[in-house]
Amino acid sequence: MTTARSTTSARVSSQPSASSVDAVLRTRPRTYVILAVVWFVVFFILGFVLLASLFAATGAMVSRQEDIGSTTTPVTLLVMVPYFLVVFFNDNPLVIGIMSYVPFSAPVGMPLRIFLGTAQWWEPLVSLAVLAATTFLVIALGARVYERSLLKLGARVSWREAVAG
Repeated sequence: MTTARSTTSARVSSQPSASSVDAVLRTRPRTYVILAVVWFVVFFILGFVLLASLFAATGAMVSRQEDIGSTTTPVTLLVMVPYFLVVFFNDNPLVIGIMSYVPFSAPVGMPLRIFLGTAQWWEPLVSLAVLAATTFLVIALGARVYERSLLKLGARVSWREAVAG
C-alpha cells in the first residue's frame, strides 16, 4: 500500500506544475525569461501565419457556408493535437522534443523547451527554419488552391482538383 502511494506521488511530482514554473522564474535571470518570451512571440507569429493560410486554403475550397466544416476539420485537428500532447506528455522530454521540430506543433513545443531550459542554443534556430519553410510552402499551396477554386461555384472542390488544376 505504501509503495503504491509513493509511486503515485513520485509520478505526480515529476510533472511540471505551477511550483516548477515558479522555480524556473526564480532561478533564471530576468533576461532569460524575456528572451523566452521573445522566442514565444516569434514562434507564435509564424505558427499563426501557417494556420491562417491553411484555413484560408480550406475556406477557398467551398462555395457554401454549410460545407466549411468538412474542409476545415483536418486543420482544426492540427491546431488541437499539439495542445493535447503538451497536456498529456509534458513530463516526457522525447515527445516534447519531437513536437518542437514538427511545424504544426513547434509553436507550442519549442517555446516550452526554451522556457524550461531544455533546448540547446541551436535547436530554436533549426525549428524556426523548418517552421518558416513550411509556412512559405503552405502560403504557396494556399494561393494555388485559391486560384484554382475561385471560379468553381456550386460544388465543393476536392484537394486533388484544387491543387492539380
